Amino acid sequence: MVASDEDVDSLFAAALAHGATTVTEPNDAPHGGRNACVADFDGHWWNLDSYPGA
Repeated sequence: MVASDEDVDSLFAAALAHGATTVTEPNDAPHGGRNACVADFDGHWWNLDSYPGA
């Protein structure tokens, strides 16, 4: 979990710049907040999520 919607976008971009691949593009979640997912070099998925009020 990250602090803000903007953090989801910036961490997603940073991960791609360091060789991660896109699993899910950043998008607005139905419950509020934002999420995205990337895969690292070993294929592990990393979810980037922000939640309003967290």
